[in-house]
Amino acid sequence: MNYRMKKLILLIINFSFTLVAFSQSAEQLTIDKPIEIDGIEYGYNITNESVKEAGGKEMSRFEVTLYAKNKSGCLKIFLYDQRNAVNGPASTKDDLAKFDCVNATGQRFTSKSESVRVRPFYTIGKAVFKNAENIEVLQDIKVQIGYALKPNEVISTNTIFIVPLNSKPNIQVRTVYNPSTF
Repeated sequence: MNYRMKKLILLIINFSFTLVAFSQSAEQLTIDKPIEIDGIEYGYNITNESVKEAGGKEMSRFEVTLYAKNKSGCLKIFLYDQRNAVNGPASTKDDLAKFDCVNATGQRFTSKSESVRVRPFYTIGKAVFKNAENIEVLQDIKVQIGYALKPNEVISTNTIFIVPLNSKPNIQVRTVYNPSTF
């Protein structure tokens, strides 16, 4: 084996260990026991339960509210560069966490997974502009630097899961952002 091949193999092995070390695993949720990750509580509530026919057989249909609540007592700011590239890109830039219903069938155009999204966070920045007389002036501008979750703020989304008859939704959650915030 030549030197370049050995170097490439070592680089691939090192990258593989890095992926394992930084990957976010999915956490199992139950209806009565939400989990807390880095001061944010993730959970769900079943708002309606019924039986529907899907694909020629009866299935259990659940209307579910998925939520995340900031229990840390401080503002959580998620800057653009704190996205978790290891888990892959989020479906939109403001996804905080992705909830997956492992036993959902996806029949009747229902979900198998859904995300909760945070609101944009803006700050005031200074920028130099040229005015009508072509003179540079310093002005305040509103700049979005990422997303934020206020203390005790709850963000939620509603979705429908169809699961096999007489089953309950088996829901897992994984964070989309790295837990390091300030």
